[in-house]
Amino acid sequence: MGALAGHMSHLYDNPRLTFSKLKEIFVEAAMGNLEGTEKTDGQNLYLSFSVPNQKLDFTETDDGPGRAARNKGNIKSGGLTVRQVVSKFDDHPNQKLKKSFSHALHAFENVIKSFPREKQIEIFGPDTDIYYNAEIINPETPNVINYDNKLVTLHRGGGGYFDKETGGEKEFETRDPESGELVAGPRDVSGNAEILAASLEDVIQDMESNKGFKVIMDAIFKLKAIDNREDLQKAISGINSETSSEGISENQMIIEYVIARIGTLLKQSGIQLDSSTESLVIKRLILLSAPYKKAYGYDKMPKELAPAKILKDLPARDKNKVLYIFKNHKDILKQAIQPIEHIVHDFSVSMLEGLESLFILDNKKGIEKIKEKVRAAKEKIEKEGIATNIKILLQQMEKLKSIETISTAAEGFVFDYDGYTYKFTGNFAPINQILGIGKYDGRGTLPSLDAVKTHRVPRETGLAAKGRMKFEGQNLVHEVLNILIPEKKSTNRYVVLIPGGFKPPHKGHYAMFENYAKMPNVEAVVVLWGEKGRGGMSKDKAHQLFELYGGLNDKVQFVDHDRPFTAAFKVLGDPKFVSQFGEDTTFALGCGAKGDDEARAANFAKWFDEHPDQNPLGVSVEDLGACPAEMTDSGDVLSASRMREAAEKGDDETLALHVPEGVDLESVKNIILSGEDSESLEEMIYEMIEDLINEVSTEKQRNWACSQIDNPDELTVKQAKEMCSSEIKEEEELEEISAAGGGAVSGGAGLESPGDDHPRLKGAIRGIKITYERQV
Repeated sequence: MGALAGHMSHLYDNPRLTFSKLKEIFVEAAMGNLEGTEKTDGQNLYLSFSVPNQKLDFTETDDGPGRAARNKGNIKSGGLTVRQVVSKFDDHPNQKLKKSFSHALHAFENVIKSFPREKQIEIFGPDTDIYYNAEIINPETPNVINYDNKLVTLHRGGGGYFDKETGGEKEFETRDPESGELVAGPRDVSGNAEILAASLEDVIQDMESNKGFKVIMDAIFKLKAIDNREDLQKAISGINSETSSEGISENQMIIEYVIARIGTLLKQSGIQLDSSTESLVIKRLILLSAPYKKAYGYDKMPKELAPAKILKDLPARDKNKVLYIFKNHKDILKQAIQPIEHIVHDFSVSMLEGLESLFILDNKKGIEKIKEKVRAAKEKIEKEGIATNIKILLQQMEKLKSIETISTAAEGFVFDYDGYTYKFTGNFAPINQILGIGKYDGRGTLPSLDAVKTHRVPRETGLAAKGRMKFEGQNLVHEVLNILIPEKKSTNRYVVLIPGGFKPPHKGHYAMFENYAKMPNVEAVVVLWGEKGRGGMSKDKAHQLFELYGGLNDKVQFVDHDRPFTAAFKVLGDPKFVSQFGEDTTFALGCGAKGDDEARAANFAKWFDEHPDQNPLGVSVEDLGACPAEMTDSGDVLSASRMREAAEKGDDETLALHVPEGVDLESVKNIILSGEDSESLEEMIYEMIEDLINEVSTEKQRNWACSQIDNPDELTVKQAKEMCSSEIKEEEELEEISAAGGGAVSGGAGLESPGDDHPRLKGAIRGIKITYERQV
């Protein structure tokens, strides 16, 4: 769902769900006893209403009483008005989205204005206290499903009483009916939602004034029972088989199955560790997952599970194994839950078969439209033949099985069970994944998927095969692709040099490193970064962030240097560095979306071409051309300094733009703001000079810049021209800065570590005790 709504859980996403409860839900669903609402494929907004800020007449440019929120920052500011929504999406590449959101909010406030004031307060509180999760459905801004009408659909179960100071749901003390104890938790606003639903049924809406939007509350209905009970038996048998194979009883939880299965996967892969190390490694893997970490009651990774602590006394061979596990933790966790995921998926497909969307006039036609989209996407992916895309397509087609199995035009079904909200999405998940393939991928041409249908994949293609291939010095992705598809090989092998600070690293840096590493002909990605920290960001904390983002590809390696860009020239004159790679290796300067990165990469290759006398080792240097990097949703270039500032100020909206989707913002802030020595004055000056490189302070510096125009070394041509034509700053100012820099000052207090009462992972690997608070 995205935005404030976060991620709505599949059954297997709830780590605390027991297998007996999972099978109970299967039975209730199959019998037709599950009550819920249709899951729609629109754009998400949280909506509220400011009772004091309403007047009889207002236009689209006025600040009316309707309020929208996409994140906690919006909640803190009191919500976005129609005018602010327009401003927020002014630079969005899809201008139809701006129009859709603003018109939907305008329609919402028009409708709510017609309610009696006492009803408004009952539903939303005195002033935007209660927000409701809403889906904006608009045929002009479709995702996967094409709907027929413009709707603002408010979700009954998606409301919350929000705190304007924190931006999160406000906690209230209530007395537990069973124990009688006072417990803290979010307020139940389902009663307020029912008042809203009843009020919407009583009001007549002016569709013309509302720009064609109708405001509704989602309809409650029972999911139809399945005719073929064999599907139910197959699902239950599958669960029984999986749990018994891992020694898990039906009264144990999904997270316990995951822990046991990780141990099995490691053994199958041939990765043998002593029991103590294996226990620590598995605990770290589990806590790298945000839902699992929350299930154990942890806010951040315990110090004893830091990689350095675990690796400290291990022999070299075991260190390599553990590092391999940590770097591939996402794949391992995914493979651990995969058998349960597939069982739940297949059962969901059976439950949703024939489900008709309430918002589509012709459901049969809607199904055919989705099939056409998937068919076209599949043919395009096969024709382009990009290795990474083919791999994703294979994975998703394994779930989908066939395009002809698409049997519903509805996204899914949402229901509550024992205080949790779950979803059945069936084939919509793989459909969505297939249609989203191709945002950015590596290079390489492959034959059509139809040409390799007769190839059989060896049974050991999971972690077991991955571990064996890896320790034989081979790359899993390429090995599996070679089994399935004979990839064309290029004669060139590249090493990409990427100089910079990366403190803190944001999602653009992460995407750049990973995307270069995924290119089939790239042998290594060498990151040249400053030895000193920046803004309190040490190298260790930068590595922690990379780990939080998902870990880096094995091809990525780091080289320390106090002047990273200069180091790019120096390492290519260092025989020891160059000899690490083969004689036929070509070097290139990597680039991202920042400033003149692309021009700088081109100038780097040009310099070596025009200065053979400065290339004693005769290395080959080329310009790769493409700059694989990410930007913000609005198209702004990402910035490490903006990211640091956002963390310091608690600006979650800006911080969220700088980290990969799904990464826990509190964990990011904990790393950035954790106790480190403050940045010294000398370092601050170094950073200031580096960031303001275009400011010229001496005649000598300007002359140097002018010489760079025709022979670029450490500047791009554009930077050189700007500096060459700049006015000279007063030398006294520079001297004052230099004198101040002579006496560096450092200091600062660290954050306190958690006390002894902090919940810990306990027990053996199987049956670890889970600590969690009672759900309210």
